[in-house]
Amino acid sequence: MSFDGVNDGIQGNASSSLNLYNTNYLTISAWINPNSISLTGSQRIFTHGSSVQQQYALSLDANNKIYFLAGGGLFEEQNQVYNISNNSVTTNQWNHVAITYDGYAIRLYLNSELDFEHIVSDNFSSDYGNFYIAQSHIGNELFDGQIDNINVWNIALSENEIQDYMNCPPTGNEEGLIGYWNFDEVSENTVNDLSGNGNNGTINGATYSTDVPQQSCQLTTVNGCDSIANLNLLILASNSSTDTIIECDSYTWING
Repeated sequence: MSFDGVNDGIQGNASSSLNLYNTNYLTISAWINPNSISLTGSQRIFTHGSSVQQQYALSLDANNKIYFLAGGGLFEEQNQVYNISNNSVTTNQWNHVAITYDGYAIRLYLNSELDFEHIVSDNFSSDYGNFYIAQSHIGNELFDGQIDNINVWNIALSENEIQDYMNCPPTGNEEGLIGYWNFDEVSENTVNDLSGNGNNGTINGATYSTDVPQQSCQLTTVNGCDSIANLNLLILASNSSTDTIIECDSYTWING
């Protein structure tokens, strides 16, 4: 989907599946292609919460760095460490961004590589009920650019799993997947949640785009093969014999 950064967005009523109140596991990942660095502050990618405060959100800050928000508290402010990546995403180019929390540390990934880690123990707030794509819970911090393949999990994916799903998106029935929008399943002004949890959203101004990140579920070996066939051979017993011949001149074998 393409968002103009002015008044475009997607929002919907969230099912209980997205509510992580008093749980300690989360993964959010998405492909994003920002048009520019925000001149007014941060740009939201995904937000879940109430009309008062986000329970958790994935965003870009004013420097186009990945920024994770979680309703204040220790998640955001322990030792004055904010959850902001070290590196910025590239404008006018597809970037894969992700955040995980496993009850021990918040980790931010850029193009499936670990970029930031913040060791912190906290619980998600009770602010829930709605979800928003390309905007905050109060309708600001609008995203200017394109977003694709947003998925939310109630587990913390590993770095290898993030890389796998970056290259080959989920099918929708994976364990722990609680929200999934790839924008291929669009009916009129509604985007469907492919996780099966009913988190469908209403499109407000955003438009469908055919400019999508390059992804492929076809695996290849280092030699470029797309598969490996294992052939089990049964070697049957064979007979062998040895002849010892002493010849001073010449000798012709049976087979010439």
